[in-house]
Amino acid sequence: MASTTQAIQQPGDLAPGRTLQVDFSWKKFKSLITEKDDPNSKPVYIVDYKTFSPHLVFKSGVDNSTFGTGTLHPISINADCDIRGQHITLKAMKRFKTSYMHLSPTFSGTKEPVPLIWTSDCDFKTWDFICMDENQLPVAKFSANIWALMGCGCWMILLGWIARCQVQIYHVVSKLRCPFC
Repeated sequence: MASTTQAIQQPGDLAPGRTLQVDFSWKKFKSLITEKDDPNSKPVYIVDYKTFSPHLVFKSGVDNSTFGTGTLHPISINADCDIRGQHITLKAMKRFKTSYMHLSPTFSGTKEPVPLIWTSDCDFKTWDFICMDENQLPVAKFSANIWALMGCGCWMILLGWIARCQVQIYHVVSKLRCPFC
């Protein structure tokens, strides 16, 4: 498990204001997550979309090791994630509005996890998801271009004090699950 953590951290430390680009391929049915400001960057993360459970498989772009999975349920609007063996449930807060809550051990200063809430706003072209911490401060943002064929999303880590790769992985796995719920 320690080697996976080291491999994922190799692409670089999480810098304040880091922005990642999400490119979806219909042909391969996967997303490549790269550095937005570097057009020649290699994938930092790879997301494979599967027909059967788990529906999303998250891999390191460095060594192709799996660090997270996501599962959709045919009847429940809640979703499940596993990040490095830790189970997380994305719980729908409302039925007809995209709002999900999950408990995050990554943002907790103690052993007790803290609630993070994903809310959304959309218009004709974009669908924005914003993650708020327990103090209603924005932590991360994922913007999806509904009509895009390439460059379908943009991932931004908003807090400058976040300096751990674990936080970035946590948000990539939990957020890329919400559009499918």
